[in-house]
Amino acid sequence: MIGLIRVALKLGAVALMATAGVARVAEHPKSTSRLANLKSVSSTSPYLDNWLVSIALNDHRNAFVVSRNGGIMKTVDGGARWLDIEPDYKGTDRWFRDVASTDPNTAWVVGSQGLILKTSDGGQTWDDQTVATFPDLSSVSFFNKENGYAVGIDGTIVHTTNGGLSWSVEASSTKSFLFDVAMSDSNTAWAVGAQGTIVRTTDSGKTWSKVFRDPQINLHGVATSGSQTVWAVGGQGVILKSSDGGATWSHQNSPKLRLLLSIKALDNNTAWACGSDGVVIHTRDGGETWVRQETNANSFLYGIGVTDATNIWTVGNQGEVLVSHDVGRTWRNSP
Repeated sequence: MIGLIRVALKLGAVALMATAGVARVAEHPKSTSRLANLKSVSSTSPYLDNWLVSIALNDHRNAFVVSRNGGIMKTVDGGARWLDIEPDYKGTDRWFRDVASTDPNTAWVVGSQGLILKTSDGGQTWDDQTVATFPDLSSVSFFNKENGYAVGIDGTIVHTTNGGLSWSVEASSTKSFLFDVAMSDSNTAWAVGAQGTIVRTTDSGKTWSKVFRDPQINLHGVATSGSQTVWAVGGQGVILKSSDGGATWSHQNSPKLRLLLSIKALDNNTAWACGSDGVVIHTRDGGETWVRQETNANSFLYGIGVTDATNIWTVGNQGEVLVSHDVGRTWRNSP
């Protein structure tokens, strides 16, 4: 299982309503975060020795990154400089696991014990949407500012249709740990996890069905291109693809790899994935061939983001933010 990152956070007072087995957040207090001075990811950065586990790209200039010690970083100039953002919470230790963003001002962070944080002003303030009764959350995905999912341990899937003002628990059809979630459109979403589990909804979360399972593997990342094309990656370098909305799945050949942790698709033919040993792989033909791209990194790369055919970013467990502006042919540290 992917290593988790710790962070100290203060639980806001959250009022809950339970109706028909559905938990909802009735109120979320807003908490002010501290924005540190602009600084680069360098030897002076507090994140150098920590795991960066997720990146959310809006375009080639704007990105959010989350780190092991609870740091949230943001760039507005393509990684030339970074803002260190520290949500000002006290109390119970928490883990950060993932970040999703719909525009340069709006982002959500999820983690352990139902942690959900949201910013609507570029990280200056954070709304605590944490639900204490939710279990650990490992991934979050939003299709727009209103519609999003978070997934986690024991097959947990939670859904919001109002930007996180309230979250509903949905029946996922699995008890497997779900590591990643991705939305194809407002109605269709996919989640992957332990024991090769893939679940899907096509009716905006009203029902979830299990469309794949292989107990011999764990799936850590999922990416979609439209409602029909889906990739999933995981242990032993496995790559699965469906081109018919999950009705059938094929194993794709990849370079000999230990572990793939994240994948992003640009279209039905183009995708990038990252994983252990500084690995980034790329396909331009729908996965018929996957080519390893040399990053010169030796760390685990936990998250990858793609804005267009030329701009790819990935983050890793030695404070690395790697950027390519030439389809992945060459990579450099940011800045």
